[in-house]
Amino acid sequence: MQHALPSQQTIGGMLKSPRLLIFAGVVALFAFLTAWYTHTDPEALTHFSVRSAREAWQFAMATYLKMNPRIGEMCIYLCDFAIPFHILGSILFAIFLPVGTIAIFRLGIGRLPDSSWQSIVTLTFIFIATLGFHSGVFWFLANFNWFYASILAVCFFISVEPWFRGNFALSWPRCAVTLPLAFISGMSQENTPAVLVVMLSTCGIYWFVFKKVRKGILQYLLIMAMLIAGAYLLYTAPARGYRASEAHWEFSFENILFNSILFPGNWIYFLICFWRPFVIGGLLVFFSFFCGRKLFPSLRTRLLLVAFIMLWSILLFAPWWGAPRGYMPMDIILLSILSRQVYRLFSTIRTRGILILCTAQFILTATLIIPRYVSIYATHQNWSRIVTKAEECKGRGESTLILKDSDFDLSPIIIHRLPIPKLVFAREVHPSIPL
Repeated sequence: MQHALPSQQTIGGMLKSPRLLIFAGVVALFAFLTAWYTHTDPEALTHFSVRSAREAWQFAMATYLKMNPRIGEMCIYLCDFAIPFHILGSILFAIFLPVGTIAIFRLGIGRLPDSSWQSIVTLTFIFIATLGFHSGVFWFLANFNWFYASILAVCFFISVEPWFRGNFALSWPRCAVTLPLAFISGMSQENTPAVLVVMLSTCGIYWFVFKKVRKGILQYLLIMAMLIAGAYLLYTAPARGYRASEAHWEFSFENILFNSILFPGNWIYFLICFWRPFVIGGLLVFFSFFCGRKLFPSLRTRLLLVAFIMLWSILLFAPWWGAPRGYMPMDIILLSILSRQVYRLFSTIRTRGILILCTAQFILTATLIIPRYVSIYATHQNWSRIVTKAEECKGRGESTLILKDSDFDLSPIIIHRLPIPKLVFAREVHPSIPL
């Protein structure tokens, strides 16, 4: 007997489901404990102290002008005056990991999960796979720019999903929630807003110009204006040109062709990033043909594949593809496509096939999780350096430990100094830890 897609689920219905509540609670607890005990990367040290609101604003403006104009990066510094980062980061990770798992389910399946084992197994598959992203979710500072921002962009896409069916007349409460999500998505990171603007603009032209739809034009224009405003602030920020000059990258056809598209290292790194999804995708293709199912039958899946290809194409314009974080939106979209196949295959191959699939996913994920925790252990060993410096400052009667550029090369797994102190602290705002 085949299982149909679940009936329409609501958030209220999810909150009444014991299975979903237990699943979300376990994921949230895992996320909180992991974040609480692993905030040891050198970059996080700049956020371990609560600063004044004025200093937090100086940091936010410095990063927008000199280092990183993404809205998540600015929010990190703006939050420094309110709560220590290891507390904030732990709370946010405990929120976004279960919410992100459900959002990816909703993106791929088209409906919120219900209490069926079919939904629970698919959510578990998504959760395990998320931990195994090559782009990683354990670099908690960068999550503001990538994982958290990408999940919010997924929520934005879900909110405007009726547009692709020609329904632009969103309710005003829904529109009020969508507007800030549009701005955040536009200013989130370089990859996402370009894809959203192209896809949603094309959707609007198709329905308004060719299909003569007239309802919802005002909501559409307001939401698109917020999206484009965020993207404009991101792409025209002074930090863009500053970082390009630091990387000695000139935007030219010759550079794009020979130093990016035809550069073998980029293609090698792309395969390193995506060999796990390729293996899982291969298993899904095998199971689909074995069970006589069509692999990509739905409009939703085809739209997600278009978005995936567009996101990957943007990398062609980058000088190198070796920044794992740039793959986060692609990881999420590919995972949503794979989760849809897992959900559909559950009705045919049942427990045995899903067990094989999830076991393979777990083994592949472990190849990333284990090295991550090894690196955490190695970083913990270097805390003694900071403790020693703190004790020396106390011995001299100082009340604050000032961290310098040279203090950020803390871990044996880091082969170069972080550029953050040199760029962000250009306005003579220095990180400090109260003693």
